[in-house]
Amino acid sequence: MAEDRYGYVEHQIVEVEGFRMVDATSTGPRPHDDVVWVGYGGMEGQWLTPDKALAVAAAITAVANGNLLRRGQSIEK
Repeated sequence: MAEDRYGYVEHQIVEVEGFRMVDATSTGPRPHDDVVWVGYGGMEGQWLTPDKALAVAAAITAVANGNLLRRGQSIEK
């Protein structure tokens, strides 16, 4: 049972282009309860708060849209 004390319950997993995002809740005594894993290429990644994960998503969208605009292509939402 000791292993479960510091584990996570995974609520949703999305994998795309080598990235893995997971909505999770810790099952142990952590300073944060609900977190989002953003990983790439296997085990490399970082646990983020939902707010920080949304900030990363917004930054990716802004940079990708800038690239599309520069090349005269339509903007993705």
